[in-house]
Amino acid sequence: MPVGENGRLMRKEGSILEPVPRARRLKEEEIAGDYCTRFVHGAAVLVARDLFLAMGGFDEKIFLYHEDDDLALRALARKLPIIVVRAARVRHGGGKSSTPRLSRTFAINRRKKQSELYVRRKYGHPVPRWRDAVTLASGCALALATFDFHRVAIRAGKLRALFDPPA
Repeated sequence: MPVGENGRLMRKEGSILEPVPRARRLKEEEIAGDYCTRFVHGAAVLVARDLFLAMGGFDEKIFLYHEDDDLALRALARKLPIIVVRAARVRHGGGKSSTPRLSRTFAINRRKKQSELYVRRKYGHPVPRWRDAVTLASGCALALATFDFHRVAIRAGKLRALFDPPA
């Protein structure tokens, strides 16, 4: 399982389309061995090349974020098992590929939201943009009020994506 820089396991039991409430998620001590799941974290996905190609590979309209959700949904549609190997370990240095700057945080979160909107449309689960806009604008205001400019950049990037043309 992927392990973050903080040493915690990075598991993904739900997706943007099928969220799993925190209270229903498996705890590390409840996992005795390998298990089947519906989604896995994109930081550590291994799949046979022929199977990957048969499923259509990566969707080129998805930039970096939510491609794991898309692959999992296509595997599930083909009734293919998604297995988490308990003993596997992958070190993931989240956010280490770029220097921490507010402009990058804005750009990354804009792309992340664009991918989310595309995947939601692709699978017939769009969220009204006005609802997203209200939530994100409120989050920007709160982050500004507390001088948390990193959170402002995150929410502002996602808010900007709502006004981009669909992919």
